[in-house]
Amino acid sequence: MRERLHAIVEGRGAGVAPAELLDVVFEGGGDDSEFGRYFLRSLLQGDPRFREGADGLWHAVDDHLFDRDTSEAAYVVVDLETTGQRTDDHGVTEIGAIRLQGETEVGRFESLINPGSPIPSFVTSLTGISDAMVADAPSLDDVLGPFVEFADGAVLVAHNAAFDAQLLDREARRALGRSLGMPTVCTVRLAQNLMRELTKTSLDSLSEHLGLESSGRHRAMGDCEATADFLRHFLKMLRESGRPTVGDLVAAQDADHVRRYPHIAIAQRDLEELTEGPGVFLMLDADGNALFVGRSAELRSEVTRRFLEADHASERQCQMLTETRRITSIACGSVLQAQLIEAREIRRRDPAYNRSGRHMPRTNFVRVSRGRFPRVSSSTRVIPDGSHYIGPLRGRGFANEAADLLAAAFGLRTCKGRLDPDPAFEACELKDQGWCSSPCDATVDAGEYAARVDELVDCLESGGDGLKKRYDALRSAGSAARRLAGAMRRIARHRREGSWLVGAESYVAVTRGADERYFAVAVVDGAVVWDGEVSELPALAATVPDAVEARSKRRNTVDDADASTILAWWRRGDGAGDGVVWAPFEAGNAVSLDAALAEASVTLDS
Repeated sequence: MRERLHAIVEGRGAGVAPAELLDVVFEGGGDDSEFGRYFLRSLLQGDPRFREGADGLWHAVDDHLFDRDTSEAAYVVVDLETTGQRTDDHGVTEIGAIRLQGETEVGRFESLINPGSPIPSFVTSLTGISDAMVADAPSLDDVLGPFVEFADGAVLVAHNAAFDAQLLDREARRALGRSLGMPTVCTVRLAQNLMRELTKTSLDSLSEHLGLESSGRHRAMGDCEATADFLRHFLKMLRESGRPTVGDLVAAQDADHVRRYPHIAIAQRDLEELTEGPGVFLMLDADGNALFVGRSAELRSEVTRRFLEADHASERQCQMLTETRRITSIACGSVLQAQLIEAREIRRRDPAYNRSGRHMPRTNFVRVSRGRFPRVSSSTRVIPDGSHYIGPLRGRGFANEAADLLAAAFGLRTCKGRLDPDPAFEACELKDQGWCSSPCDATVDAGEYAARVDELVDCLESGGDGLKKRYDALRSAGSAARRLAGAMRRIARHRREGSWLVGAESYVAVTRGADERYFAVAVVDGAVVWDGEVSELPALAATVPDAVEARSKRRNTVDDADASTILAWWRRGDGAGDGVVWAPFEAGNAVSLDAALAEASVTLDS
């Protein structure tokens, strides 16, 4: 797209009006509105070939970075360590950068960063970065300014720039009110184009192929050092093939790739008219089929960013943008409402570019299955299979330990597969340890085993006393059980915090809806029986009982299970935002429901 715009401004000394350029950018022409000028400015800010004049017209720059020899240009190689792998769901824990002048290192920038949320245990195991290490570290907002100053005038280089550059650019827009404004080079895409013999282009694979030492992996500076070596190698390759300029370097990462993005095939008003607050957006193809469904607390900014950052996008993302012909949105009053609607729309529309399960919260449960001899295991989400789900719990490791502990405390099995009791079967060591009642060899019959399951559920519903008694009995069994002592304490603490046994709770969750209304979700015995917007909460008192009756006549669906997973995650306190009121009530008790709705109304209005 920028090539076409540069061809227009080149040779037009008097400058080109924004409207003329926007006509090229958007399908059906553009409009020189405040949003249009913002979009154009953001689109061209990182390209040194363009300059916006004081009169608002756009000009071509005669002597610019793309024409310089790569041996004379400045580069900043950057790497981020984060708590996750999605640019829209992360917490940066470390930044590292190396500044090169040509191929010579001239400076380094490095800082741990407090992500503002706990670091998952698997991330700590991978990177070595713990909560304690970042407790006194600066926030990303505090680090961005010094980093932008360090990187000024350089080409930004990253291994998988679709992640690092996109994240930094988005955060700079948010925190600094401007994009990074830097040409970007991705060493993954360079490797794919310049070294076609490679089947893998990961940092480790590329280091091994080039015979480079790869030390300090999964820490920002160690990965920067490797990426800087990759850049030096690619610069040499390009010079030897007669491509010595920065423009050649930028172009090389797209050579022969299907990254055709000549214009935005939607109308400018599709972006301009999107809601600016929380909401759900649907990207549609020419036939009206959903390509992608997403949510955001700042919807218009999120959708606009996707088009502005096309240079950082993956092949898959770029193809999606190219196919998009229309964008519609659903305005919401809160992130919770948006998250529930997003999950429902994804389930119903099955968009081609949504990756399975990526929109769901990352959480963990202990699952007690159904059947003759239920099994206790861990699960990452609720599914509509009639099982009991305990949680949500923080961390997969804790969920696994909690499953082992609860199974051992009540003598329930953890082994996989369908169980067919046989007295001749040789039970595993858990029987000898007293951790399993051993239904596999018919030591316990189905009735007695079912009573153990019921006791577990009763203990979880009634509070911590029953669990503590079971825990004390298990701890006295020996040192093998004591390794689970920490898990038991955490289970008791989680139980006191509230949300626990999904499927055995009734409550109303209320938050602000769109247009000064309330958005409410009524949950009865773990099932969502009603959700929607109302002008007054007390009006729900008559609606919910009818909804419960109607709900009892159909089976649980995956939509119900997704909503249960999301609501359980929010109740635990991990929801991305405040302003949700939880009002428990006793199922079937009209007085209790009235009181819950009155309490929610007063709390929200106070």
